[in-house]
Amino acid sequence: MTANAIRRGRVAAVIVATLAVVSPAAANAATERPRLDEAKWGSLQSDGERHIAYVLPDGRLRVIDDGAGGASFEVAVPDGCIPDGRTFAVGGSQLVVRCWDASTVPGRPPATAKRLDLATRTWHDVPGADAWSSGEDGRPDLLFLEGVGERWIAYRQFDGEMAWADWRSGTVRDDDGRPGDVPDLDAARLFEPMCAPLERPLPRSPLAPMAFTPTFYERPFAVARHADFALTLQSCGSPRMTVVGWTIDVPQLGGGVVTWQSTGDVVERSHALLAACRVRLSWAAPTEIVWTRHVRGAVYRLLGDIAVGRAYVERIPLPTRCPRAPRLTAGAGRGNAVDVAASRWSGAGAPADTAERVPRPGAAAPALAAGSAAVVVHASASVRAVRWRLSARAGWHAARPLAGRAGRWWIGVPRRAGVHPVTIELRDRSGLVSEHTLSVRRTAARR
Repeated sequence: MTANAIRRGRVAAVIVATLAVVSPAAANAATERPRLDEAKWGSLQSDGERHIAYVLPDGRLRVIDDGAGGASFEVAVPDGCIPDGRTFAVGGSQLVVRCWDASTVPGRPPATAKRLDLATRTWHDVPGADAWSSGEDGRPDLLFLEGVGERWIAYRQFDGEMAWADWRSGTVRDDDGRPGDVPDLDAARLFEPMCAPLERPLPRSPLAPMAFTPTFYERPFAVARHADFALTLQSCGSPRMTVVGWTIDVPQLGGGVVTWQSTGDVVERSHALLAACRVRLSWAAPTEIVWTRHVRGAVYRLLGDIAVGRAYVERIPLPTRCPRAPRLTAGAGRGNAVDVAASRWSGAGAPADTAERVPRPGAAAPALAAGSAAVVVHASASVRAVRWRLSARAGWHAARPLAGRAGRWWIGVPRRAGVHPVTIELRDRSGLVSEHTLSVRRTAARR
């Protein structure tokens, strides 16, 4: 396509994009992260805000206050307590761990639980724990702690049923509440209403043991993990759900961030969604991922080799603010109407090895009407390559730089009339990638 053709109005649309610049040092940080500690296999928990806890190889607990610049302390675990896997939880400035004698046979004394006050660093008994901590059929190893707050401990039976114990009074509840309510482990009455019109989804299987799909809420967002392993995100003011990922593990929502890990991939990855700007970051694992958790400002991962049963903890900083979204405008040739819906590009402003935008619920991709056969992308000087494709199954095509116009690239549009989804990928100088899909509506070509 020549410059004259562009001036004659044969360009379908013009897209202006300004990418956030990522320094090479930030990109290197994604692959050269220091290890914090060697840790016991399967032991990493956080409250989603500031506290991280894991078990050192000698059996002591290390608690890190990430919100206080990484201050930490170590504490011995009471006899009989087993902080491993899902047997302990952190939250509400408390740490709760379950305790039992794994060497005894049926008829043994019931299991119990201990509570560590993170402020005073002292252990306390949990009232009423003897009544619930032994699990079904006296199998404490089949009961998992899902969280703790300023008032309640959440736990789950092996069959999936949830229940809650008040660690102050010993009261136990196993009711499900109303669809528009969600458990709040800090609230005295346990169930608190979500913002309208959010409701906990119903299970997709009539055989599910719980009345509602497990849902995590932090105003204005709710995240649900469905039986088919899909993670969905909802926001106040809209009943629509957006699939943001897939996982068989329990996700975490806190501090405006959702984290989870993918399983079943060739290379397992950790994922973080910055919910406010719908930017999803992900990191590959140099080894197997044991567990992924986060606090406000950082993702913590427990990585290790299952064959030898050893693991280590690493910390990945998160962006302190949403990556700056590029501006998007559109124009067209003579007589061509253009309809641009509200839209954003993905941000590439964090030390991740991939960064992409998750569409907002109900937000349509821009529909660009045109009678010509090209789209011009205006990119910043940090962009080094632009590719495009017409579908997820189609191959990528390299965009061509526009002759004599620095930072401008053009891509082709099918000659046949109709609506065509076009994915555009921009790669900046640090190697980070952002992409966006436009619906390009091609009218009959002008003669």
